[in-house]
Amino acid sequence: MRRLFPLFLLISLAVAGIASGQDTVPDLRGVGLLGLGSSGGCTGTLIEPDLVLTAAHCLYSSDKKRNLKATDFLFHPTTATGRPGEGFRGKVMAVHPVYLIPGLDYHKRIPRDIGLLRLEKPVPAELATPFAIGGAEMFQDKGFIMAYRGARSFARQRICQPFGLQEGLLVLGCEVKSGESGSPFFVIRDGKPSVVSVVSSRTSSGRQPLAFTAEIAGGLPGLLEAFRDAGVEIR
Repeated sequence: MRRLFPLFLLISLAVAGIASGQDTVPDLRGVGLLGLGSSGGCTGTLIEPDLVLTAAHCLYSSDKKRNLKATDFLFHPTTATGRPGEGFRGKVMAVHPVYLIPGLDYHKRIPRDIGLLRLEKPVPAELATPFAIGGAEMFQDKGFIMAYRGARSFARQRICQPFGLQEGLLVLGCEVKSGESGSPFFVIRDGKPSVVSVVSSRTSSGRQPLAFTAEIAGGLPGLLEAFRDAGVEIR
């Protein structure tokens, strides 16, 4: 995989439709800040014009004093400057049912740390376009994550090497910071980025920082079932 452009340049080139060499520069504006008022936020990814993929723990709080609702969230697609743009309010949300199992071991919860937020209205195509979901055949490829670290941050990219996939847990050899939960891990094939996992948490092995991410392809069926149970049609 060739070296990535700085984010603001990458997005600007994509908007202008300019190609680099033989590869088309991908449009990454479908990644955005998932804001939660003054309480911070996470990163989300459009997989339909009005459907945002993120980490389950970004949408769900085990604290009974903090009852989060879909309408509490705003999805801000990335602009050409790399900053979050206009906000689109959530309407309905759901998280993977395995993530909600009481007393489940932490390491068994991570592979299903995924959630969906349906927006009140679609994001216009001129602002952002959805991404495809990548399957297990893409996990051997080096990819990158794109993440925010709060409402005043800008989107950051970093290259990550997949180290292993086991029971839905994909370990990446790269550093993630606080606030980057829900960030997509992308692999590019034929000039098109596909999201293959979502950042859940972080750890390290000696001096090697690691990111724990939840595989999307394996966890998506259960997540879609939870969304249907919430009375939401998936196109």
